Amino acid sequence: MAVTTLNYENAFAVIESYTNLPMNSPFVIGFEIICDKGSIHYHAEYGNNTVEEYAVQYSNGHTEAIKPHGEGEYEQVLRHIKHCLDHSQRSDLLDISSAIHALKITDAVLKSLESQQSIPVQK
Repeated sequence: MAVTTLNYENAFAVIESYTNLPMNSPFVIGFEIICDKGSIHYHAEYGNNTVEEYAVQYSNGHTEAIKPHGEGEYEQVLRHIKHCLDHSQRSDLLDISSAIHALKITDAVLKSLESQQSIPVQK
């Protein structure tokens, strides 16, 4: 298990990862975004019983289920990459500087786990 906190100027993210799960465990992902007037929740399990749930919970206690339209994010990204490759086009969405920054964050997370210290990342 690894727990990582990414601190930004006006926000933070906590990421948990588990790898030593039983053999037939489903692939599970999710997130929770806390906002001023409520929160947004996403939970998904992929395996024998696929489940995807989006919900908005307002600060007044009201909860609203959200039904996403169209294909999932992974399918959209793969379709976009395939289109760019098929047409020899450069992507306006995926650039090398974003990829380099993601690698810098990954490297900092690994160094932080090893040293048990915060590692700053410059953009």
